[in-house]
Amino acid sequence: MAILHFQKAVREGAPVLIALYGESGSGKTYSALKLARGLVGPQGRICVIDTERKRARVYANIGAPWDHAELTPPFSPERYIEALAEAEAAKYDAVVIDSASHEWDSIGGILEIADENPRLVGKGLVQWAKPKARHKKWVQALVRAGCHVILCLRAKEKMAQKKDEKGQDIIVSTGFVPIQDKRFIYEVTCQLFLPTNPDKRGVPIVEKAPEDLLGAFPAGEQISEKTGERIRQWLRGGAVVDDRYERVKREAEDRANEGTIALRDFWQDLPREDKLRLKPQMDNLKSIAAEADRRIAEEQLRGRDDEEPDRETGEIRPSRVLRDEQKLDDPFGDAPPRHAAE
Repeated sequence: MAILHFQKAVREGAPVLIALYGESGSGKTYSALKLARGLVGPQGRICVIDTERKRARVYANIGAPWDHAELTPPFSPERYIEALAEAEAAKYDAVVIDSASHEWDSIGGILEIADENPRLVGKGLVQWAKPKARHKKWVQALVRAGCHVILCLRAKEKMAQKKDEKGQDIIVSTGFVPIQDKRFIYEVTCQLFLPTNPDKRGVPIVEKAPEDLLGAFPAGEQISEKTGERIRQWLRGGAVVDDRYERVKREAEDRANEGTIALRDFWQDLPREDKLRLKPQMDNLKSIAAEADRRIAEEQLRGRDDEEPDRETGEIRPSRVLRDEQKLDDPFGDAPPRHAAE
């Protein structure tokens, strides 16, 4: 079984994930809207998912019309995932999420989830295991989004203890960091810090960007539609992304993460054209499904201590995992769709 599909490397014009962070008044929302308009062009569709009590509407008259939706508490990863999925289903070309910090540090966010009841779930690594797992699903939804996503993040001042010239301990500022998981920067295409200095309002400090994209952010220039246009031109230099293939591939991976049964049912309903295009991914999807089966079995066995074991093996057989006689030799074969006979 080969879970990797090797092919010639090409730069694809895939959607970008951009994080803008700064303190209140640094121009995050305004800059994000300007950037989004440049990315999608005059006719592109933009929506703002607003967690800031509809504050984004202050900029309703900026550029071409854009749509607004309010995301209210609790700000759990799952609600963010659902909100992004709804925006994708509505066929928006760019989605601005203002603010993505609430998923980490607000009502129902990761920090609150981890602190809910440490007495019951444990402390330290144990306390963080499930919250971090939920956060990772949100990050994966962002990375795999089929549209441009611009995240507005709040900033906090990072403090550190140092020695002064007299050797005394003092607390000093070491700069600003986004209110999010400290590893978040690794997932984004670009991360930009917006200072609150009035003379430099909207002028980004580029903390992360592909080297050949740095020209989109000339020194001293405010973020504008031109910034988005430069990024759009950069993306055009790559191969065209097959949106349908990417969508079906993402869905196949999601179903595989639910186990072999879910993957088999999904595959049986796929048009033959999509099956052929996903054929190179067959072994990887089967491997994902097998891992999900093992996870599901372990979860069910942990919850079935009081159930009667199998008479022959002494084990409890989880119902959601395929038994040997139920498995297909090749779940990617040309089995007719379930609805074909209807």
